[in-house]
Amino acid sequence: MRTTSATKIFAVLLTLAAVLIAVAIIVPINGQAGDGLYRFLGRFHVLILHFPITLLLLAPFIWLLSRTKRFSHYQSIVLPLWWLGSLSAAATVTMGLLLAANEGFTFEEVQQHMIAGLSVALIAFICTGIANYLDSNNTTINKKLKLLPAAASAVLVTSIFVAAHAGGNLVHGETYLTRFSPEPLRTWLSTPSQQLELSSVTDQHYVSDVRPLLKKYCFDCHGADTQKGNVQLDNLDPDFVGGVDASHWHSALDMINSGEMPPKKKLQPTDDERREIVAWMTKGIRLAKEAKKGDSQYVMRRLTKDQYTNTLQDLLGVAVDFGAELPDDPMSTMGFSNSGELLQSSTLHLESFETIARVALEKAINSTEKPKVHHYRMYFGDKIGLGEKNTLSAGYLDTPLHQHNFKIETMNDAQHLSSTKKFFSASLRGSDQRRFSVLEDSISLYSAKPHKETTIAGQYGAWHGPSPNLAMQIKDQYPREGDFVVRVKASKGNGFTKLKDALTAIPPNKPIATLEKGQLNQTLQFGELARVPAPASKFTGLDGLVYDKASGTITNSNEGKDVSLSGPIVLEDLKSHLYQIDLLHPELPPNTESTFTLTIRPYKPMTITLKPTGQAPTGELVVSSIAIGYISKPWHHTLIKGDKYFPGFNQFVFTKLDDAHPIATSFPKQYFDNPIDNDATPVLIPYLGTRTDDGMDYKTFSQAVDVSNTETGQVYEFKGRLENLPVPYHGTQGDHITSSSLKIGVWNDDKIKSETQNGSVINVEYIEFEAPYFDQWPTTQHQRIFIPSSHPKGSEAYAKEVISTFAQRAFRRAVSDDDISHFMALWHDIKDDFDSFEEGIKETLVAVLSSPNFLFLVEPQRNETEIASRQEQTSLISNVKSLFMVNSAHASQSTQSIDEYALANRLSYFLWNSPPDEELLHLAANNQLSSQLEAQLQRMLKDEEKLMRFIKVFSKEWLRLDRQQMQSVDVDTYPDYTRFVKHDMQQETLQFMRLLMQDNLSALNIIDSDFAMLNQNLAEFYGIPNVKGRHFRPVSLTSNKPSPERMRGGLLSQGAFLTGHGDGVHSHPVKRAVWVKQKILGDEPPPPPPNVPDLDPETPGFEKLTLKQQLEMHRDKESCRDCHAKIDPFGVVFENYDAVGRYRAAYKKLPIDASSILPDGTNVNGISDIKTYLMKQQGDEVVRSLLKHLFSYALGKDVSFHDDEEIDSILQAVKNNEYRMQSILFHIISSPSFLNTQGANS
Repeated sequence: MRTTSATKIFAVLLTLAAVLIAVAIIVPINGQAGDGLYRFLGRFHVLILHFPITLLLLAPFIWLLSRTKRFSHYQSIVLPLWWLGSLSAAATVTMGLLLAANEGFTFEEVQQHMIAGLSVALIAFICTGIANYLDSNNTTINKKLKLLPAAASAVLVTSIFVAAHAGGNLVHGETYLTRFSPEPLRTWLSTPSQQLELSSVTDQHYVSDVRPLLKKYCFDCHGADTQKGNVQLDNLDPDFVGGVDASHWHSALDMINSGEMPPKKKLQPTDDERREIVAWMTKGIRLAKEAKKGDSQYVMRRLTKDQYTNTLQDLLGVAVDFGAELPDDPMSTMGFSNSGELLQSSTLHLESFETIARVALEKAINSTEKPKVHHYRMYFGDKIGLGEKNTLSAGYLDTPLHQHNFKIETMNDAQHLSSTKKFFSASLRGSDQRRFSVLEDSISLYSAKPHKETTIAGQYGAWHGPSPNLAMQIKDQYPREGDFVVRVKASKGNGFTKLKDALTAIPPNKPIATLEKGQLNQTLQFGELARVPAPASKFTGLDGLVYDKASGTITNSNEGKDVSLSGPIVLEDLKSHLYQIDLLHPELPPNTESTFTLTIRPYKPMTITLKPTGQAPTGELVVSSIAIGYISKPWHHTLIKGDKYFPGFNQFVFTKLDDAHPIATSFPKQYFDNPIDNDATPVLIPYLGTRTDDGMDYKTFSQAVDVSNTETGQVYEFKGRLENLPVPYHGTQGDHITSSSLKIGVWNDDKIKSETQNGSVINVEYIEFEAPYFDQWPTTQHQRIFIPSSHPKGSEAYAKEVISTFAQRAFRRAVSDDDISHFMALWHDIKDDFDSFEEGIKETLVAVLSSPNFLFLVEPQRNETEIASRQEQTSLISNVKSLFMVNSAHASQSTQSIDEYALANRLSYFLWNSPPDEELLHLAANNQLSSQLEAQLQRMLKDEEKLMRFIKVFSKEWLRLDRQQMQSVDVDTYPDYTRFVKHDMQQETLQFMRLLMQDNLSALNIIDSDFAMLNQNLAEFYGIPNVKGRHFRPVSLTSNKPSPERMRGGLLSQGAFLTGHGDGVHSHPVKRAVWVKQKILGDEPPPPPPNVPDLDPETPGFEKLTLKQQLEMHRDKESCRDCHAKIDPFGVVFENYDAVGRYRAAYKKLPIDASSILPDGTNVNGISDIKTYLMKQQGDEVVRSLLKHLFSYALGKDVSFHDDEEIDSILQAVKNNEYRMQSILFHIISSPSFLNTQGANS
């Protein structure tokens, strides 16, 4: 029985040992951190490990004691101690394995401690088994066998100390136990320091130049004899890629860059010696980083957020921004969002994809009756709405259009018009009253002037839109989703130029409006519009003047002194009008002039000169026209101060003039609002948004159109999608019926920057809104899914045809019966759960759009199940070999050509950021695409709409255009940096890149070009004349003289780069320099060391220093000197450009010093010199950087040194073709990396 019991116990112990070994093999210890319960349990390892150690050390000790007569009674507790010790050891080892697997340790880091700990548990099991056996057979065992526990215990104790030592090294470092131990114990316990074999080092630069410097300045404290801070440098492997010490070199570099090493009291290297060390370490670390990126293997990619949206839009024909709800994609090291290694699909992604797919299909499929269409038209005109029950817009800073001046019509539901009119209003919120005019059958909108981008309460903010803007406002009576159309009937206006709300003097003897009869007579009759609001009898305070009551005239008292008087002017009309002011006064003597100052408050004083008119004898009344202007208030206090010749006056006569009076077009320009440029073409642009409490949240949704017709109004049509725009929710509360209403509006986008700038006028007759808009029913989108067929609707054959056709378009390749079999099975399972055939198909198509074949750029490989199985087996075998310290060879790589469909996908998602079109798929189906790459490249570049999808994303991420979009520019310093300038700066760069590709220009144009991509708005901001119109076009830069246009050309002088790399107030040469080195030269500077001190503005005299001098102060700091010496010169050359990219000659009233010395010793001064240097001396590096970024984007992976040979080959080929852009693109798409894929073969 005892033997049987012992056998069972051994079986239990062997089972526990096998389980423990299996756990050690299976647990993944791969450097990846985990989370959740396993990590929580693993952390108990360090808390309980002392318990089994104590028990396992105590058990043999008690056993030895129990062998003596005095302590023989301890024999009863030996066996429990062994059992508790061994079981707790197994639990501790298990927790240790969980800890190693979930705390990010690599197998190499924990291997020694893991094997020693596992050995402790296994030996403890053996000891427990022996103890049980001895306890069961105590009387029958040979005495020699009773020595076995002693031997096993000795091995166990040794294993415990080995495991403990390995654990201490793992936590505290390898010298934790030996660091402070005395000799010779230290020598006995320590592992001999592994010395670097210099004979095996292949980096001769390290051996001959760098290591002697390290020996001179570093090895005394961090060498074989002394390791201060537990840092030893003399045995570090200088092979950053093949060795294991790159991280240690990185730490050393940080200490050197921070100025901490060498310590200040130690011998210091010279600047050249420090640069030598830092340059070698920096280069090596960069190579190590690239090596970790992996080889050139293509990684299967998920569609990016933008690609997903474009693909759904093209597939369904529904122009909704479907990707807006998805989280942003992570950015790769090279700055791109399409890196296959980073495009993981989280739970949030998977849930979102299914939700979006269902919503998208609901928008494409007509599952219900045709929705109600809301169709309204609002007419504008003077008193056109008399008798209508319209609503007057009201609210903060509103500029309402009077209810009488607009009329609403419903185009499809006239019977409900009367009950809905109260929900409509018209508003010009944020518009200056002087910048629009209500005409008989339209409203005139002058060229828009952008608002100052301010958020100060009580001021017009940018949220009001430009001035003027006209909007139809609707409360609740509109849909919130679907296509819509806005129609506007408009024509080019003749102008409504107005004098400013001010007065100005008229030159003497130049009457504007003549008397009705053309001459004076006894009664001095004026025209019907003339009024006499200021007779002489109302004036008081006469000094040097007398009033003749009989004639009602004030005359000079002839005292030979200056004169003065004051009095009121009271106008009858409360509205603003254009007036001519005439003075009825005694005729001056011949050859006499009189000058007086006339102040009609609140307007500025006017100096007026009276001369003899020759119309009457001296002393008799004559008329002189003295002033003209807009007056908007009825009562004005008037003051006159004249010289000794002032003749006096009888009365002031105010005559109303029509806005279109001939004088209004001939008077000096500076006195007028809204001057007209007859050659200017007005531009109509629509917007849609929500009326908010303090303005509006709006977006434009369509391309603007030029309005050139002047005879009759023309109807312009603009289409959009409501889901992409800020449409208000229904029933939103507010203090007025217009609160949170929908705004559908327009403005004249022939923008001006100041009131004195000539503009143009649009006459708007009506605005029409129709939503949802259908060009047909069922819609085109519906019919693209439910295709015409000979099979009956609802039949299985028709369902299969619909599903397979859709799947083929969704998967962007041919599909087989096997591909759609599970979708058909799904349809069979669910079709009876829905009321209609369309609904069942829709739910099945949701599964299609949630498939990896849609969401990923799938490329044909071997059977995925087989690959997964083999990878799992290989991983398991590798773990077993590693556990027992047996190394395995790396898997080999085999290169295979991708199939034609995969090539079509690679090509289209590279150059279009969109799925392949029918022509690409047709060529792929016939195996002809790979032989027609060049022709397809030419065709694809001509599709501007799709090409811009690629250019927008690539340029934004390569050039970091997002920095300009996110930049908060100080509005007080740069009031004319408006959102429209901001937008056009982005377009300048995008259109520039488009032109380079479509016109096949040299890539070196990114440094300098003889043209700039400009429109009128941006050209005016830069100060470049004679650029008219809203369209971007290449503007020739031919001037050889210093001028605003001469300072443009290429990417380096574009506003998006310059503004994005400032701080919103000042330029920032360091940011600009880092961008040039990283993006243009492909030479990314190292990150700054920790705790870098900033520029100190408190330094005495700091504010008087130029920016270059401030940088020199910063560079003088030891921790900053070397890096900034390599960076700053590339940024100082841009100092002639301010924080918003405009050229300047001075800063803080000091001349700009844009001169610097580049790291290679080249002297440069300003933008022209740096362009010349980059073009002539760094041309290859510039194109290499562009090529590497395009190559990375095309393949969806970071470029590493593994790609250097291929990139060098492409660079040489395009160099022979003058670096032309289409040559670069062609050589990328015909490169081995683009045409092939690599897979692992065991």
